[in-house]
Amino acid sequence: MVREARIRSLAAAFRERLGVPETASGAVVVAAALAHLGMTAVPLRPADPLLVGAVAVLDRSWHSIWHSTALAGPALVSVLAHEIGHAVLEPDGEAGDHSLADAPGWCDEPVELAYSPAQRGETEANLFAAELLAPRQSVRRIMLGDLTLQAAAEAWGVPERMVLSQCVAHAESPGIGPYATARGGAAHLDADQWAAVSSPSHRLMVHAGPGTGKTRCIIERVTYLLEHGAAPGRMLVLTFSNNAAEELIERLGARLGGNGRLVRVFTFHAFGLELLRTHHAAASLPASPRVLGTVDAIEMLLAHPDAFEAAMPAGRSEVARAHALLSTLNHLREAGVNVSGARLRAEAGEMPPEVAEAFTAWNCLLADTGAIDFAGMVTGAARLLLAEPSVGRAVGQSLDHVLIDEAQDISLMDAVMVRAISDHGASIWAVGD
Repeated sequence: MVREARIRSLAAAFRERLGVPETASGAVVVAAALAHLGMTAVPLRPADPLLVGAVAVLDRSWHSIWHSTALAGPALVSVLAHEIGHAVLEPDGEAGDHSLADAPGWCDEPVELAYSPAQRGETEANLFAAELLAPRQSVRRIMLGDLTLQAAAEAWGVPERMVLSQCVAHAESPGIGPYATARGGAAHLDADQWAAVSSPSHRLMVHAGPGTGKTRCIIERVTYLLEHGAAPGRMLVLTFSNNAAEELIERLGARLGGNGRLVRVFTFHAFGLELLRTHHAAASLPASPRVLGTVDAIEMLLAHPDAFEAAMPAGRSEVARAHALLSTLNHLREAGVNVSGARLRAEAGEMPPEVAEAFTAWNCLLADTGAIDFAGMVTGAARLLLAEPSVGRAVGQSLDHVLIDEAQDISLMDAVMVRAISDHGASIWAVGD
């Protein structure tokens, strides 16, 4: 399954082939895309049996997208772009194989957190549609403060939330670089790399600077362990970014085939969320807790200016200012700081008082809504493991080896998670600067 970086690159290349101007409205882009694909958008009454109870259906046999007449304006444009995403990303899909039960909500949950193939497919179609209709090159004007979210959404004829999701993507990864293809085959290792890969130590920290082949060593360490009898399903590889997780998954698959795909690869945040979902009762959470993506969190910050405006740093764009504050709040939470600790830091002059007040307000808002934010995926899991040792025991006993990428970036809460699951016999092999 293609993943986020490649999906965005595919959408950007597809839009370029359409030849539409940068300022083209969503309706113009969708019309050009349909013509390019030789497809037709066909409006139908909501009760029409061809819609099978959905708002839109991609029917490849008829080269059509059936859609409800209840849809109009930005909602219709976004739904059609979503179905176009399925047509481009899944060109070999069966006729009539996809229906959209509701208009997409433009969830920014990372692809790695969408566990079922159906969930992942919907997330990927959303990413494609957003990049097609509101390319990140265009949202640069918003991030510079030259254009507001509302004005951009109105001019492009797309949902405002879609534009916000693209602003967040621009803030976190300004460019869309070429997609790195997976590399297979055995890697050549020098003496130091081989010593790290083949070490018999039960606890090993490998110090390696940029460009020294850290990812290659992780792949070869997994290969070495498998060749010496380790079970792939009892290995856990933890890293920090979605891009790093994507690369590890693909390179393990390319190097080891089926066994490589059985190795459990997570970002720390995705692993924390997995723990909270699996052990939701012990964490006093519902079976399907609400997870706040970055877009959700920024919307909440912007919706409560009285609580957060004063703590936002100076900047041209309200999105950029809110994003910067959110990063600060996440950093404090992942460092294990609580509300009392923030207040003490402010009193000691170690933190601006307005930031401490915003931190308190944010924690209260999360508690009131029962939501899990980005930092809460890790902090919630760490606190669960501390409060319920049986959970750490159960997870730890399911693992023989834990490998950690970019270990220099581990936060206090990350370390608590690793310690709790590795105290029951699993080896720890970490690499970092």
